[in-house]
Amino acid sequence: MKTFYKIIIAIFVLFSVICFNTPESTPNVPVETINEVPNTDVCYWDWDFTATHYIGKYSEAPSGYVYAIAEVYIKNDASRSISTNAWNWCLIADGIQYQHDSNTYSDSINHVTVDIGRGGEMTTKMVFLIPESVTSASLMYNSYGGPEMVRIVHFK
Repeated sequence: MKTFYKIIIAIFVLFSVICFNTPESTPNVPVETINEVPNTDVCYWDWDFTATHYIGKYSEAPSGYVYAIAEVYIKNDASRSISTNAWNWCLIADGIQYQHDSNTYSDSINHVTVDIGRGGEMTTKMVFLIPESVTSASLMYNSYGGPEMVRIVHFK
């Protein structure tokens, strides 16, 4: 009788292996592949700046300084909005963070302060007063709780 049960158990095990271990039920997909879903909840942006000693007719940079006019392109595909409010952006040069200059709001700059929601896209400008020795800088969006920022090449 014991041999009979051993044969039944062996048949059951073989049947289970054949039925439940097919490629359709256990795909051979590495775990890393499953987690590699690209993040589409991001805000794409780019920026470039030009330096000048004058903004409009009346604003001249102090001696040793220039106005950096940052042109910022934003295309928001994130679920959270992003603001073009100049207080949410800073220019970093030589390890120093510069806040926007009041000339950001000059008529000759045409800055627009808006919240850009999902699907929104625009370009705006901001002004920063920096030492004229600066040749390269970076721009940072520093608003708490903003979307993930991904820099793209928009300006050539």
